[in-house]
Amino acid sequence: MYDPFSGRGTTVLEAGLLGRKVIANDVNPLSAILSTPRFFPPELEVLMKRLDSIPMNEKAEADIDLSMFYHPKTESEIVSLKEYLNERFENGTEDHIDRWIRMVATNRLTGHSKGFFSVTRCRQIKQ
Repeated sequence: MYDPFSGRGTTVLEAGLLGRKVIANDVNPLSAILSTPRFFPPELEVLMKRLDSIPMNEKAEADIDLSMFYHPKTESEIVSLKEYLNERFENGTEDHIDRWIRMVATNRLTGHSKGFFSVTRCRQIKQ
């Protein structure tokens, strides 16, 4: 099965789950970040252990002002996660668990409904 406009990879994932051989393509480089890890989900215990091991700098700030989008604690967690993932990628130690975390975080960086990083700030504004 070939999907020339794979986006987040839903079609190729479904085809893969049905046992088909798949090829995905997309001009947007985010497509690979958002789709490939879905074929290799980590075990929950291993994922939780990795998440617990990621160093969080409570004073970390983004290079640009994100205060209108994120609570300061959420921003510091996002920046800390970004620094961790970039370091793992750059030194060649990134693995399927890191790619899964990157995929989930990238998906959660957009939107304003329950489960998205920006919800905390939106709720504070409404109060």
